[in-house]
Amino acid sequence: MKTKLFTKLFTLLVVCVSFTGCMTDEEVEDTLNGQWEEVYPQSFRTTLIFSSDKKMTRIDENENVEVYDFRIDGDEIFLSLEGSEDETALSFDKLDPGRFNIGYLYPSIPESDPDKFMTFEKLPQP
Repeated sequence: MKTKLFTKLFTLLVVCVSFTGCMTDEEVEDTLNGQWEEVYPQSFRTTLIFSSDKKMTRIDENENVEVYDFRIDGDEIFLSLEGSEDETALSFDKLDPGRFNIGYLYPSIPESDPDKFMTFEKLPQP
């Protein structure tokens, strides 16, 4: 009797954890709002600003600015320059509430490799 009860409670616990442990793509997108700084492979080279209207602004160390529409699907982020219909898919991994890895955002740099990634940390909101 105790074994059946334990088994049922354990199964219920596993089911509850599996439902609450996974965030939907929309929930991940919503947690991105704000300003993020590159910490790897180069610190403070790139700033990303995500807004609630699914826009991502990239500012590089030379203060060049590019605005993208973005969406997340599974373990990829899809970027398209504002006004363009062409999309680029990059790997995306939300590590914790304050950090994520994204595929390399500088494909024109000769040493870039599609398997490389960049790590960003969220800046505190003022």
